[in-house]
Amino acid sequence: MAAARGRDVAEVTVVDSDGIGGACVLWDCVPSKTFIASTGVRTELRRAAGLGFDIAIEDAKISLGQIHNRVKTLAKSQSTDIGHQLLHAGVNVVHGKGELVDDTSGMARHRVKVTTVDGKVRCAQGRRRADRHGGQPTRPAQRQAGRRSNPELAPAL
Repeated sequence: MAAARGRDVAEVTVVDSDGIGGACVLWDCVPSKTFIASTGVRTELRRAAGLGFDIAIEDAKISLGQIHNRVKTLAKSQSTDIGHQLLHAGVNVVHGKGELVDDTSGMARHRVKVTTVDGKVRCAQGRRRADRHGGQPTRPAQRQAGRRSNPELAPAL
């Protein structure tokens, strides 16, 4: 949201390790809808004879490899498109992993340690942060205690 208001309002940085768009684009929504579309074609073939087509469902061969490649291609394409939109909006996109390194909780400013894919490490400071899309933010004290910053996001044991 801050990015949509422009660089003169806020500087926004996204640190991402798996692909822009997170779980929804890469593993959940986009892939599942793509699989559903593929199975929908096969389901419609069952009605082919009634619609005037001379094709038996047994004649419709399925290539799971092709379907899987289509899923991966569409997910990657959407992720790339989102990345381009972020860059166009002036968002800094860093490929790597981010970690909160605040010494004290409840600070007005936050320190984030960023490790890029090539192993370079840098610290950044900012006034606001949002942790989402599959990330599990932790602070040093919580990491040592084995806790996540938001217990509602922790998997049930």
